[in-house]
Amino acid sequence: MAVSFAVSFAVLGVALPTDMKLEKQVSLNMQLVDFKEGETAKKQVLVTVSDEGSGTSNFGNALGVHPCIFDVGEAFGSGLTVWSTQHVDQCASQKPPEAMFDADTGKLIHKGNKKLALHLETKMHDIKGLKDSPELYEGLKYDIAEYFLRIRDMICDKVPTEVCPTAECRISFKLFPQHVDAKTHGQATKDDPPSECDKARNAKALTAWKEALESFKTNPKVASFTLTRDERDREFSNFHKGSDPIGAVFDCSLERPPTPFSEEAKKYTDMTIKVEDCWKGGVAGANKCLSDALKLFGIPGKPSAEMTAEMVGEVSKRAADGKIASKSCATDPHALFKKLPGDQVKLIKA
Repeated sequence: MAVSFAVSFAVLGVALPTDMKLEKQVSLNMQLVDFKEGETAKKQVLVTVSDEGSGTSNFGNALGVHPCIFDVGEAFGSGLTVWSTQHVDQCASQKPPEAMFDADTGKLIHKGNKKLALHLETKMHDIKGLKDSPELYEGLKYDIAEYFLRIRDMICDKVPTEVCPTAECRISFKLFPQHVDAKTHGQATKDDPPSECDKARNAKALTAWKEALESFKTNPKVASFTLTRDERDREFSNFHKGSDPIGAVFDCSLERPPTPFSEEAKKYTDMTIKVEDCWKGGVAGANKCLSDALKLFGIPGKPSAEMTAEMVGEVSKRAADGKIASKSCATDPHALFKKLPGDQVKLIKA
Protein backbone atom coordinates (compact mmCIF):
# COMPACT_ATOMS: atom_id res chain seq x y z
CA MET A 1 0.00 0.00 0.00
CA ALA A 2 1.34 3.42 -0.90
CA VAL A 3 1.78 5.81 1.97
CA SER A 4 1.33 9.49 1.13
CA PHE A 5 3.36 11.68 3.44
CA ALA A 6 1.97 15.17 3.93
CA VAL A 7 3.36 17.82 6.23
CA SER A 8 1.22 20.75 7.34
CA PHE A 9 2.90 24.13 7.64
CA ALA A 10 1.58 27.61 8.27
CA VAL A 11 2.29 29.79 5.28
CA LEU A 12 3.92 32.83 6.80
CA GLY A 13 5.07 34.57 3.64
CA VAL A 14 8.18 34.19 1.53
CA ALA A 15 10.31 31.38 2.86
CA LEU A 16 13.63 32.36 4.29
CA PRO A 17 16.48 31.73 1.88
CA THR A 18 19.50 30.53 3.76
CA ASP A 19 19.20 29.55 7.42
CA MET A 20 17.59 26.14 6.94
CA LYS A 21 15.04 26.64 9.72
CA LEU A 22 12.99 23.58 10.34
CA GLU A 23 9.82 25.63 10.07
CA LYS A 24 10.16 25.56 6.28
CA GLN A 25 7.39 27.66 4.81
CA VAL A 26 5.57 26.00 1.96
CA SER A 27 2.31 26.59 0.16
CA LEU A 28 -0.46 24.04 0.54
CA ASN A 29 -0.12 23.06 -3.10
CA MET A 30 3.49 21.88 -2.64
CA GLN A 31 3.66 18.45 -4.20
CA LEU A 32 5.44 15.68 -2.38
CA VAL A 33 5.93 12.17 -3.76
CA ASP A 34 3.99 9.05 -2.86
CA PHE A 35 6.23 6.23 -1.66
CA LYS A 36 5.49 2.63 -0.98
CA GLU A 37 6.03 1.75 2.63
CA GLY A 38 9.74 1.27 3.28
CA GLU A 39 10.80 2.98 0.06
CA THR A 40 13.30 5.82 -0.13
CA ALA A 41 13.65 8.51 -2.78
CA LYS A 42 15.61 7.08 -5.71
CA LYS A 43 17.55 10.33 -6.11
CA GLN A 44 18.72 11.46 -2.70
CA VAL A 45 21.39 13.97 -3.71
CA LEU A 46 21.32 16.70 -6.36
CA VAL A 47 24.61 18.36 -7.31
CA THR A 48 24.80 21.74 -9.02
CA VAL A 49 28.02 21.53 -11.04
CA SER A 50 29.14 25.05 -11.78
CA ASP A 51 31.76 27.67 -10.94
CA GLU A 52 32.13 30.72 -8.71
CA GLY A 53 30.12 33.71 -9.89
CA SER A 54 27.48 31.68 -11.71
CA GLY A 55 24.43 32.32 -9.53
CA THR A 56 24.44 29.01 -7.68
CA SER A 57 23.52 30.50 -4.30
CA ASN A 58 20.31 31.94 -5.71
CA PHE A 59 19.44 28.56 -7.21
CA GLY A 60 20.30 26.62 -4.05
CA ASN A 61 18.32 28.96 -1.81
CA ALA A 62 15.26 28.49 -4.01
CA LEU A 63 15.56 24.70 -3.96
CA GLY A 64 15.96 24.83 -0.18
CA VAL A 65 12.49 26.31 0.24
CA HIS A 66 11.04 22.87 -0.52
CA PRO A 67 10.22 21.15 2.80
CA CYS A 68 12.23 18.04 1.93
CA ILE A 69 15.26 19.58 0.20
CA PHE A 70 18.07 20.71 2.47
CA ASP A 71 20.67 22.81 0.69
CA VAL A 72 24.20 22.26 1.96
CA GLY A 73 25.65 24.30 -0.89
CA GLU A 74 29.44 24.20 -0.96
CA ALA A 75 30.72 21.28 1.09
CA PHE A 76 34.27 22.43 0.32
CA GLY A 77 36.13 25.72 0.31
CA SER A 78 39.62 26.58 -0.94
CA GLY A 79 40.37 28.55 2.23
CA LEU A 80 39.31 25.65 4.46
CA THR A 81 39.15 22.11 3.02
CA VAL A 82 38.87 20.94 -0.59
CA TRP A 83 37.94 17.49 -1.89
CA SER A 84 41.30 16.79 -3.52
CA THR A 85 44.63 18.21 -4.48
CA GLN A 86 47.62 16.89 -6.41
CA HIS A 87 51.33 17.48 -6.72
CA VAL A 88 52.23 20.03 -9.39
CA ASP A 89 55.92 20.59 -10.09
CA GLN A 90 55.33 24.11 -11.39
CA CYS A 91 53.66 25.06 -8.09
CA ALA A 92 56.35 23.66 -5.78
CA SER A 93 56.82 27.03 -4.06
CA GLN A 94 53.15 27.26 -3.10
CA LYS A 95 51.55 25.50 -0.17
CA PRO A 96 48.59 23.39 -1.36
CA PRO A 97 45.24 23.75 0.39
CA GLU A 98 44.11 21.29 3.01
CA ALA A 99 42.45 18.44 1.12
CA MET A 100 40.61 15.28 2.00
CA PHE A 101 42.19 13.25 -0.79
CA ASP A 102 45.42 13.07 -2.75
CA ALA A 103 44.12 12.89 -6.32
CA ASP A 104 47.36 11.35 -7.56
CA THR A 105 47.00 8.28 -5.32
CA GLY A 106 43.32 8.32 -4.34
CA LYS A 107 44.41 8.14 -0.71
CA LEU A 108 42.41 9.74 2.11
CA ILE A 109 44.87 12.14 3.73
CA HIS A 110 42.59 14.19 5.99
CA LYS A 111 39.68 12.78 7.96
CA GLY A 112 37.78 16.00 8.42
CA ASN A 113 36.26 18.91 6.54
CA LYS A 114 36.46 22.40 8.04
CA LYS A 115 34.13 23.85 5.42
CA LEU A 116 31.43 21.26 6.10
CA ALA A 117 31.81 21.72 9.85
CA LEU A 118 31.33 25.48 9.43
CA HIS A 119 28.24 24.98 7.25
CA LEU A 120 26.65 22.57 9.70
CA GLU A 121 27.28 25.00 12.56
CA THR A 122 25.98 28.09 10.81
CA LYS A 123 23.79 27.39 7.78
CA MET A 124 22.10 24.29 9.23
CA HIS A 125 22.29 24.99 12.95
CA ASP A 126 18.55 24.48 13.49
CA ILE A 127 18.92 20.77 12.79
CA LYS A 128 20.14 19.56 16.16
CA GLY A 129 23.06 17.20 16.52
CA LEU A 130 24.81 17.82 13.21
CA LYS A 131 28.60 17.79 13.19
CA ASP A 132 31.51 16.79 11.00
CA SER A 133 31.46 13.25 12.34
CA PRO A 134 34.40 10.80 12.10
CA GLU A 135 31.87 8.28 10.77
CA LEU A 136 31.74 10.25 7.51
CA TYR A 137 35.34 9.26 6.81
CA GLU A 138 35.52 5.72 8.15
CA GLY A 139 36.49 3.48 5.22
CA LEU A 140 35.74 6.28 2.73
CA LYS A 141 37.16 5.66 -0.75
CA TYR A 142 38.02 8.24 -3.41
CA ASP A 143 34.34 8.56 -4.31
CA ILE A 144 32.73 11.97 -3.88
CA ALA A 145 29.21 10.67 -4.57
CA GLU A 146 29.57 8.27 -1.64
CA TYR A 147 30.76 11.14 0.58
CA PHE A 148 27.76 13.29 -0.36
CA LEU A 149 25.41 10.37 0.33
CA ARG A 150 26.96 9.87 3.75
CA ILE A 151 26.33 13.53 4.51
CA ARG A 152 22.76 13.11 3.26
CA ASP A 153 22.16 10.15 5.57
CA MET A 154 23.59 12.01 8.56
CA ILE A 155 21.46 15.12 7.97
CA CYS A 156 18.24 13.31 7.10
CA ASP A 157 18.57 11.09 10.15
CA LYS A 158 18.44 14.25 12.30
CA VAL A 159 15.51 15.92 10.53
CA PRO A 160 12.29 15.37 12.55
CA THR A 161 9.82 13.23 10.63
CA GLU A 162 7.08 15.81 11.17
CA VAL A 163 9.22 18.25 9.17
CA CYS A 164 10.15 15.80 6.42
CA PRO A 165 9.81 12.00 6.38
CA THR A 166 13.25 10.43 6.09
CA ALA A 167 12.23 8.57 2.92
CA GLU A 168 11.62 11.88 1.15
CA CYS A 169 14.60 13.77 2.54
CA ARG A 170 16.99 15.06 -0.13
CA ILE A 171 20.16 17.13 -0.03
CA SER A 172 21.54 19.55 -2.60
CA PHE A 173 25.23 20.37 -3.02
CA LYS A 174 27.47 22.45 -5.26
CA LEU A 175 30.67 21.34 -6.94
CA PHE A 176 33.12 23.95 -8.25
CA PRO A 177 36.53 23.48 -9.93
CA GLN A 178 38.06 25.09 -6.84
CA HIS A 179 36.98 22.02 -4.87
CA VAL A 180 39.54 19.96 -6.80
CA ASP A 181 42.15 22.71 -6.41
CA ALA A 182 41.65 24.44 -9.77
CA LYS A 183 41.96 28.17 -10.39
CA THR A 184 39.21 29.66 -12.56
CA HIS A 185 38.91 33.22 -11.23
CA GLY A 186 39.56 34.45 -14.75
CA GLN A 187 41.77 36.87 -16.64
CA ALA A 188 41.18 40.58 -16.12
CA THR A 189 43.24 41.98 -19.02
CA LYS A 190 45.49 40.73 -21.82
CA ASP A 191 48.47 41.63 -19.61
CA ASP A 192 47.23 39.29 -16.89
CA PRO A 193 47.66 35.79 -18.37
CA PRO A 194 47.48 32.71 -16.14
CA SER A 195 50.77 31.67 -14.59
CA GLU A 196 52.62 28.50 -15.56
CA CYS A 197 51.70 27.17 -12.12
CA ASP A 198 47.98 27.78 -12.65
CA LYS A 199 48.03 26.27 -16.14
CA ALA A 200 49.73 23.12 -14.88
CA ARG A 201 47.52 22.98 -11.80
CA ASN A 202 44.35 23.20 -13.87
CA ALA A 203 45.54 20.53 -16.29
CA LYS A 204 45.93 18.07 -13.42
CA ALA A 205 42.79 19.27 -11.62
CA LEU A 206 40.76 18.56 -14.75
CA THR A 207 41.45 14.85 -14.29
CA ALA A 208 40.20 14.99 -10.69
CA TRP A 209 37.18 16.98 -11.90
CA LYS A 210 36.23 14.30 -14.43
CA GLU A 211 36.67 11.59 -11.79
CA ALA A 212 34.24 13.43 -9.50
CA LEU A 213 31.73 13.87 -12.32
CA GLU A 214 31.99 10.18 -13.22
CA SER A 215 31.26 9.35 -9.59
CA PHE A 216 27.98 11.27 -9.80
CA LYS A 217 27.08 9.83 -13.19
CA THR A 218 27.46 6.22 -12.12
CA ASN A 219 25.70 6.47 -8.75
CA PRO A 220 21.96 5.76 -9.05
CA LYS A 221 21.16 7.83 -5.96
CA VAL A 222 22.77 11.01 -7.31
CA ALA A 223 21.51 13.46 -9.93
CA SER A 224 23.45 16.43 -11.25
CA PHE A 225 23.10 19.36 -13.60
CA THR A 226 25.53 21.88 -15.03
CA LEU A 227 24.65 25.51 -14.30
CA THR A 228 26.37 27.85 -16.74
CA ARG A 229 26.75 31.58 -17.07
CA ASP A 230 28.28 33.61 -19.87
CA GLU A 231 32.01 33.39 -19.06
CA ARG A 232 32.64 37.11 -19.48
CA ASP A 233 29.82 37.93 -17.06
CA ARG A 234 30.94 35.25 -14.61
CA GLU A 235 34.47 36.60 -14.52
CA PHE A 236 33.21 40.18 -14.23
CA SER A 237 31.04 39.13 -11.28
CA ASN A 238 34.11 37.67 -9.57
CA PHE A 239 36.05 40.86 -10.32
CA HIS A 240 33.19 42.99 -9.00
CA LYS A 241 32.77 41.19 -5.69
CA GLY A 242 36.04 39.28 -5.36
CA SER A 243 39.50 39.79 -3.96
CA ASP A 244 41.04 41.79 -6.81
CA PRO A 245 42.97 44.76 -5.40
CA ILE A 246 41.50 48.25 -5.43
CA GLY A 247 42.50 49.93 -8.67
CA ALA A 248 42.63 46.69 -10.67
CA VAL A 249 41.21 46.90 -14.20
CA PHE A 250 38.89 44.53 -16.08
CA ASP A 251 38.74 44.52 -19.88
CA CYS A 252 35.32 43.40 -21.09
CA SER A 253 36.46 43.03 -24.69
CA LEU A 254 38.89 40.20 -23.94
CA GLU A 255 37.68 36.94 -25.47
CA ARG A 256 36.60 34.54 -22.73
CA PRO A 257 35.45 31.09 -23.89
CA PRO A 258 33.89 28.65 -21.42
CA THR A 259 36.44 26.93 -19.21
CA PRO A 260 37.40 23.29 -19.85
CA PHE A 261 35.75 22.48 -16.52
CA SER A 262 32.42 23.82 -17.73
CA GLU A 263 32.69 22.06 -21.07
CA GLU A 264 33.58 18.72 -19.46
CA ALA A 265 30.75 19.00 -16.95
CA LYS A 266 28.16 19.02 -19.72
CA LYS A 267 29.37 15.59 -20.86
CA TYR A 268 28.63 13.99 -17.49
CA THR A 269 25.67 15.73 -15.86
CA ASP A 270 22.00 14.97 -16.48
CA MET A 271 21.22 18.35 -18.00
CA THR A 272 22.56 21.86 -18.54
CA ILE A 273 20.74 24.98 -17.34
CA LYS A 274 21.74 28.50 -18.39
CA VAL A 275 21.30 30.75 -15.37
CA GLU A 276 20.42 33.67 -17.66
CA ASP A 277 17.26 31.78 -18.64
CA CYS A 278 16.30 31.57 -14.96
CA TRP A 279 16.88 35.25 -14.28
CA LYS A 280 15.78 37.03 -17.43
CA GLY A 281 12.63 35.00 -17.91
CA GLY A 282 10.93 36.36 -14.78
CA VAL A 283 8.48 34.03 -13.08
CA ALA A 284 8.19 31.78 -16.14
CA GLY A 285 11.97 31.43 -16.42
CA ALA A 286 12.39 30.69 -12.71
CA ASN A 287 9.58 28.14 -12.82
CA LYS A 288 11.14 26.34 -15.78
CA CYS A 289 14.61 26.13 -14.19
CA LEU A 290 13.29 24.97 -10.82
CA SER A 291 10.90 22.46 -12.42
CA ASP A 292 13.78 20.95 -14.38
CA ALA A 293 15.86 20.60 -11.22
CA LEU A 294 12.97 19.10 -9.24
CA LYS A 295 12.38 16.52 -11.97
CA LEU A 296 15.95 15.33 -11.54
CA PHE A 297 15.08 14.76 -7.91
CA GLY A 298 11.99 12.80 -8.92
CA ILE A 299 9.63 15.53 -7.71
CA PRO A 300 6.84 16.10 -10.24
CA GLY A 301 4.83 19.23 -10.90
CA LYS A 302 5.67 22.89 -10.66
CA PRO A 303 7.71 24.54 -7.90
CA SER A 304 5.73 26.26 -5.16
CA ALA A 305 5.07 29.98 -5.38
CA GLU A 306 7.51 30.41 -2.48
CA MET A 307 10.33 28.70 -4.36
CA THR A 308 9.76 30.86 -7.42
CA ALA A 309 9.52 34.00 -5.29
CA GLU A 310 12.86 33.16 -3.70
CA MET A 311 14.61 32.92 -7.07
CA VAL A 312 12.95 35.98 -8.62
CA GLY A 313 12.94 38.01 -5.42
CA GLU A 314 16.64 37.56 -4.67
CA VAL A 315 17.61 39.05 -8.03
CA SER A 316 15.28 42.03 -7.44
CA LYS A 317 16.61 42.50 -3.92
CA ARG A 318 20.22 42.51 -5.10
CA ALA A 319 19.35 45.18 -7.66
CA ALA A 320 17.57 47.29 -5.03
CA ASP A 321 20.54 46.98 -2.66
CA GLY A 322 22.94 48.15 -5.36
CA LYS A 323 24.69 44.78 -5.58
CA ILE A 324 24.07 44.50 -9.31
CA ALA A 325 26.16 46.99 -11.24
CA SER A 326 24.15 49.47 -13.31
CA LYS A 327 27.10 49.42 -15.69
CA SER A 328 28.79 46.14 -16.53
CA CYS A 329 30.23 44.14 -19.39
CA ALA A 330 26.65 43.24 -20.31
CA THR A 331 25.78 46.92 -20.84
CA ASP A 332 29.19 47.96 -22.19
CA PRO A 333 30.87 44.92 -23.79
CA HIS A 334 33.98 46.84 -24.93
CA ALA A 335 34.54 48.83 -21.74
CA LEU A 336 37.30 48.95 -19.14
CA PHE A 337 36.21 48.88 -15.49
CA LYS A 338 38.20 49.82 -12.41
CA LYS A 339 37.80 48.15 -9.00
CA LEU A 340 36.71 50.54 -6.22
CA PRO A 341 36.37 50.06 -2.46
CA GLY A 342 33.26 48.32 -1.17
CA ASP A 343 32.98 45.84 -4.04
CA GLN A 344 32.14 48.64 -6.44
CA VAL A 345 33.37 49.22 -9.99
CA LYS A 346 33.66 52.28 -12.21
CA LEU A 347 33.55 52.47 -15.99
CA ILE A 348 36.79 54.21 -17.03
CA LYS A 349 36.68 53.65 -20.80
CA ALA A 350 33.66 52.80 -22.92
